[in-house]
Amino acid sequence: MTQAAYPKIYALTPRFYKGVLVRWSVMLVRQGQRYQREFAVTDHGGVEDARAAALVYRDELLRTIRPLSLREFSAIVRKNNTSGVPGVSRNVDPGGVRWSATVYLANGKSQRRSFAVKKFGEERARELAIEARHQMLQTLEGWMVRHPDGEPQGQALPDMDRSAIPRLRKDRGERSPTRLSLERRVYRYRWTRTMRRGGLWTGEYWVAEYSTSDGKVRRKCFSVGRHGEEEARRLALEQRREWVLNPPPPQNRTR
Repeated sequence: MTQAAYPKIYALTPRFYKGVLVRWSVMLVRQGQRYQREFAVTDHGGVEDARAAALVYRDELLRTIRPLSLREFSAIVRKNNTSGVPGVSRNVDPGGVRWSATVYLANGKSQRRSFAVKKFGEERARELAIEARHQMLQTLEGWMVRHPDGEPQGQALPDMDRSAIPRLRKDRGERSPTRLSLERRVYRYRWTRTMRRGGLWTGEYWVAEYSTSDGKVRRKCFSVGRHGEEEARRLALEQRREWVLNPPPPQNRTR
């Protein structure tokens, strides 16, 4: 029989040599781990027996090794994350600065909610994004599988990993230096604005942030164009460390 004569089976592929089916190949990926095994026709007494043995192996994998849930997938910290909080990012665009919460779905799409800094303020916009992230994760159901046959049968979804969901600060000031992360509020962002004569200007920065006891946010930017990537990041980390170890007093602003 030709390859076209065999119906598609999840995680199972017929392998041919010179038009003759010689083995069945099982290949399955679970939580980043690849599981693969070959079942030769000559070792199992025929095409159908080799196919049956391959299905037994595949079904055992499906039964014992579950895929990632959508919640777990959405809690992964992406390489481009700059906030330190999975799925929460600070974005700067011509429309303004906003904190956004995002969850990724099995179909490759995503859901997002954004909160403008101009409307809520820096800290409140960030807190609202984290809160939205909590709510969005709780509504996610299902598994990260591309085919219905890959869904676990009779297995409950794992509980949401609380370690991947940071707690909101109860007080607005950062008053405990020994508990603070030196890198948590150091991030990279791109600032784009429209010039008066048209066209876009883009600047890239590493930023250090610190919240004083009165809830105000201090922020200092270091240009990648001026200092270079690594030096700008080092300067931002150094500034953050200085603020953590020697908390600055609240600023008294006068008109």
